[in-house]
Amino acid sequence: MMKATDFTRDDCKVGNHRRTYATLQRDYRCNVCSGHLTTKWSIVWYIVCAACGAQDFIHEAQLTMERQEAAQVLDGLPPELITQLTRKEN
Repeated sequence: MMKATDFTRDDCKVGNHRRTYATLQRDYRCNVCSGHLTTKWSIVWYIVCAACGAQDFIHEAQLTMERQEAAQVLDGLPPELITQLTRKEN
């Protein structure tokens, strides 16, 4: 889980590094819904998911890696269990 702090007009602090909003919008995704990030203004600039408004984000490469690992885990499960785990609630 990554959250931004120390916001300025052009960038913010992510962990121990400063990242521009352009970099965050290009290279990071929402950790909740995988949506794109956008900047907002409310007394200070901040960055949120454009789709759901969450402020928890993940690097796109990390998201891709986690999805691949999840697919490998699913491939090793019995078909009945896969059906139960991937079934959408109506």
